[in-house]
Amino acid sequence: MPLNVLRVHEVVNLNRPGIRLAVTYCPLTGSSLVFDRSGVGGTELGVSGVLHHNNLVMFDRTDDPSFFTQMWRGAATCGPAAAGAPLPLSPSVEMRWDAWRRLHPNTVVVSRDTGHPFGYTTNPNLE
Repeated sequence: MPLNVLRVHEVVNLNRPGIRLAVTYCPLTGSSLVFDRSGVGGTELGVSGVLHHNNLVMFDRTDDPSFFTQMWRGAATCGPAAAGAPLPLSPSVEMRWDAWRRLHPNTVVVSRDTGHPFGYTTNPNLE
């Protein structure tokens, strides 16, 4: 997942056969975590616009949403899911794309052509 896309969107929901992940990034803390959305029935997560201890707060896109704090390992802080288990974490690695490609040359990546009218600036020191 390109950091330039995550810096703009903060949460990117990946929907592939058998895969329902939310890749998250908090620009204030520089933290990236990946959650398995099966903990919320596969429902997509969004950015609430709220911070908790300067960290990203996400919500599930339902009619009665719950709110999840990213660095509290996806624990719901309020809403119907607050009594349940945190969102399951999925393993992830943050590294430069060129280094990853050397290790995994057949990898596909989310495109910067997202359909949104954002300019994803490139900073070679951060990719």
